[in-house]
Amino acid sequence: MKTAVDSLSKKGKRAIGSLMGSIDRTVLKPSLSIKLFDSLIKPILLYGSQFWAPLLAPQQLLGLTDPNLGTYFKAHSEMGGERVQLRFAKWILGVNKKTTNVFTWGELGRFPLLFSALEQAQVYFKRVMMAPQGTLLYHTMQEQQRLGLKWWSTMSALENTNVTSLKQKFTDMCLLYNSCHSKTSFVETTKSSFGMQLYIQIVDDFSSRRTWSKLRGSASCLAIETGRYKQPFVKAEERYCTMCRDTEILVVEDEQHFLANCPLLEHIRVLLKDTVPTINGYEITRLKDKKKLNIALGIISKMYYRRSLTEKTTEAVELMAIDALLNTDKQQHPADFYLPVPPESPDYPVSMISCLPPKIHPLDAPLNTGHR
Repeated sequence: MKTAVDSLSKKGKRAIGSLMGSIDRTVLKPSLSIKLFDSLIKPILLYGSQFWAPLLAPQQLLGLTDPNLGTYFKAHSEMGGERVQLRFAKWILGVNKKTTNVFTWGELGRFPLLFSALEQAQVYFKRVMMAPQGTLLYHTMQEQQRLGLKWWSTMSALENTNVTSLKQKFTDMCLLYNSCHSKTSFVETTKSSFGMQLYIQIVDDFSSRRTWSKLRGSASCLAIETGRYKQPFVKAEERYCTMCRDTEILVVEDEQHFLANCPLLEHIRVLLKDTVPTINGYEITRLKDKKKLNIALGIISKMYYRRSLTEKTTEAVELMAIDALLNTDKQQHPADFYLPVPPESPDYPVSMISCLPPKIHPLDAPLNTGHR
């Protein structure tokens, strides 16, 4: 049975690759992308699930035993074609594969495929139980019952189980996971419910949505996230901001520091204060007005782009600034030396120059949009 399920997963991977290559996630709304998945990919992954789901699912996922927080979500992610759904969901959000599955399910309001499989299995079980006497189906079920086979015993236990209650338990487990896991500490302060988040539904620019998803899901380039993957391991309290110029004060670069405190981004952050007087994840999440939310996440996207690019090119900027200062033939301010950025990049459609002061420290020189 497991071999057959693995075969379905491989077919689903091929189908999802074709789907992802056929749609433009920067244009198509996430809700429509999910509808395409449910219509084209989900039936492939759930083929024959009336039989394999009750046989392969662990008891804690079926609600027959108390769930264990340490293994509950791992068991869900390994069921059937769940990894295919998670891959597509993370692609929609624009986050990397290291993003937690719990965040991915919760941010889009998606439940594991197992629950849909169990609903189909219950409908099928009720139908076979009503099979007319004397038919082959009737005798097959009688033999299953006499031998006490696993499919029959499991479905008998699940006959009166409400799948809605299993979904509610899954939701509660997600909220519990967020409250006690370090990787989801930021999203836990900004989110109290399970379901597709408002910014995914009303923010038009994909780059803005992706940046906010990265920050909320701890999939960003900030030190609080990258430090956990360095060798040797860097403790959370020692993941300092490399962009702060004040070397006498070491500050942990977490999401709140990035949003409200990092001095490198202050000249862009002032634009955000007009929309969100108190800058923190909770206040930004509370924005319900479409225009204000689009503006706020657009500014945060510029901040994130400035932060990520500066880290990669600090040394190059220093060399260019020094060269500019030593070159007496060119009467140019160091801030006039820009780094090339692809002009038609769909991820960064807004010029960074509009967010920077005209003459600043050479290391903070504005970035060229490619139109010089």
